[in-house]
Amino acid sequence: FSANDEPGFAGGEFAFNVFDNRLGPSNDKWCCGRGGGIPKEGLHVTAEFEEQYALTHFTVSSANDVPPRDPTVWEVQGSNDGKDFTTIFAHDGKSFWEQRLQVVLFEAGEDYDVQKTGYKFFRHVTFDTASNPAGAYFQIGEIEFFGDDSFPVDPRAKLTTTWGSIKNVR
Repeated sequence: FSANDEPGFAGGEFAFNVFDNRLGPSNDKWCCGRGGGIPKEGLHVTAEFEEQYALTHFTVSSANDVPPRDPTVWEVQGSNDGKDFTTIFAHDGKSFWEQRLQVVLFEAGEDYDVQKTGYKFFRHVTFDTASNPAGAYFQIGEIEFFGDDSFPVDPRAKLTTTWGSIKNVR
């Protein structure tokens, strides 16, 4: 995992808490901010996988604090090198949560395009919240990424076949 603000697990409201499968206050969320606004590149937390996966669905959970700390402009992005990211899903508007500690599901084919490319890196990036730029301007409870490793093969990829003998058994 990596993050550009408060990276780490436990001991505080650190970024990697969004992957701990616990939803609650304090050490069960990521809350950060020192006033003065969100950086231009956003606040992001990234998960790296050993294999490429096409993102089939993901969940994002609100945290326990006040709604103005919820993301209002954010994206889920994918990458294969951890440097150049492609936007998979983008939200630009008010918070979609109706209550605290609520889990919301986003599905390919319904909320964003079905993915034809697999990625090793997935990240959540927040660009704005209702409380930005005052105070602790961001919080999120939990993020889960789900994928399929049998995504369509790039037709430009090199294909090698080996033919064996066919035996007719009657």
